Amino acid sequence: MVLSPLNTLALAVLVAGCSAAPPKPSRAVSTDVSGYLRALHSAGLFAGEVRMMRHGELLQDVRIGPLRRAPDLSPWGDQALVTPVGSITKLAVRVLVARLLDAGQLDLSLPLNTVLDAAEADPGHPTVTVGALLRHESLLPRNAPSLPGGLSEVARCLRAAPLPRALPYSNCGYLVLGAMLEAKTGEDLASLLSTHVTRPLGMRSTGFGVDSVAARVRWDGRALVPLASVETQRPASAASGLHASADDLVRLVRGAADPQFVSDATRRRLPDLTRHAGRTADGYIGYVGVHGDVTVALLSVVDDVPLGQVVPDLVALARGDAVPPRVWRPEPRPTPPDALGACEGRFGFPELDDGLVIALDAGQPPTLTVHQGAGESRFALTLASDGEAHALDPESNAVLPLSVILSSATEDCAEVGFRLSAGTRATGVRR
Repeated sequence: MVLSPLNTLALAVLVAGCSAAPPKPSRAVSTDVSGYLRALHSAGLFAGEVRMMRHGELLQDVRIGPLRRAPDLSPWGDQALVTPVGSITKLAVRVLVARLLDAGQLDLSLPLNTVLDAAEADPGHPTVTVGALLRHESLLPRNAPSLPGGLSEVARCLRAAPLPRALPYSNCGYLVLGAMLEAKTGEDLASLLSTHVTRPLGMRSTGFGVDSVAARVRWDGRALVPLASVETQRPASAASGLHASADDLVRLVRGAADPQFVSDATRRRLPDLTRHAGRTADGYIGYVGVHGDVTVALLSVVDDVPLGQVVPDLVALARGDAVPPRVWRPEPRPTPPDALGACEGRFGFPELDDGLVIALDAGQPPTLTVHQGAGESRFALTLASDGEAHALDPESNAVLPLSVILSSATEDCAEVGFRLSAGTRATGVRR
């Protein structure tokens, strides 16, 4: 096999289960919540907790592992499962706004420039109101743009030019809303939520930060296995950052639906206070919702839960209704970047019999080195959001048709598949 020029090589490392046979489809049990969730789990689509209530009484609390706790991966046992809940943070902030409205401490018509210094903001933003931000009706971008100068996310959101029309969903809007609430009340967001929402509702596990947050898991081709825990700082933000338990989420939406906690008049003026989903960039997913007489809270440390199908099924099961059998199939997923470290080393290719050796180094930056005969070429690897590590041309820094696909390998990385060109694949054996 001839490998020159080397920069036309295309290579991929398949890291999670090349030798494992694909799992058989799992069928959901139509009348059993535990069986239904076990079917999801066996397909690699769920690991976490579901808490369900009906008519105010606890109906089900099902926890299916592997569930581990950061930072030491010790077993959870009887402790509450606590995970990041992503955008469900926005729901808690809505309830906070409702409480402040009822207390006469806030007005939905309050404009931004009366509480924040808008001197550096784009001229189109200073008159945006609390109500517009709350309902995603501002002209702010979805996320804070990248700008030089070490500016805060709020400042970057406000410096962005107004969009031609409001987006249906804006993280920037809630970031700015949080800053307005802090400026108006003189308290930080964490204290406001504790005083007005979480403490009165008995939400003991909810807060910002990383304490007692569950570690992620991944599908290795056969089962869900825990990943090494990496603590991620989650700053206080009105757009995301809260962690909570399933019990806390149930308390949140039931409190929001209680006229003794939020008045009916205020609830009618606000977006829905009883349903929200959240997903984090590092792979957690959550949902909480009131569906008539049924309340469902779901937390999972693997984020492939098909909520659009699962939530209606759980509501039906809670009411004793039949659910048609479901066939769940695991979706291929990239292994996190730290898996490259597990497969670090030198790999030969006995099937090629041409002396090719490829070395993987998970340093900073990670590199891939191709050895053949007396020749050697090294490429830096850049990890992309598509789950691939792309090789870079050492002179131009351009992305080459040479990539490491973090998706499938033997469990101990004794064998790793390499794609050597668009149409050539070979198995590297650790040397």
